[in-house]
Amino acid sequence: MMFVTIGGVRHHVVAEGSGPVCLLSAGLTLGWFDWDPVVPLLTPHRTVVRFDRPGHGLSAAAVAAPSAAGEARRIAGVLDALGLDGPATVVGHSIAGFHAEAFARLHPERTASLVLVDSSVEEHA
Repeated sequence: MMFVTIGGVRHHVVAEGSGPVCLLSAGLTLGWFDWDPVVPLLTPHRTVVRFDRPGHGLSAAAVAAPSAAGEARRIAGVLDALGLDGPATVVGHSIAGFHAEAFARLHPERTASLVLVDSSVEEHA
């Protein structure tokens, strides 16, 4: 368990395993531990990164209203804080699918693949 500061907010981050990076972002009101059932399947061949968004789990409260671009910056900040600059598989559950998609659009060079789990899409964006 570690804490990193991104955009002036203290974030709880967990990284485990080794290999290509897979970042897991949980849905609304969920935390890093909600990914526990799938992590053992990934860590033998992936570096798995999980984090709590502001106001969730062990992270501090937000200092600004959330936005898709802000959440994409948060994902980049988590990866940067861990020194992970190569392309990552970014997985977003529920509303975090919007965040993952925003990251992929804004940082295509840092995105190996995008996985949306029980998410929706904005058809007119």
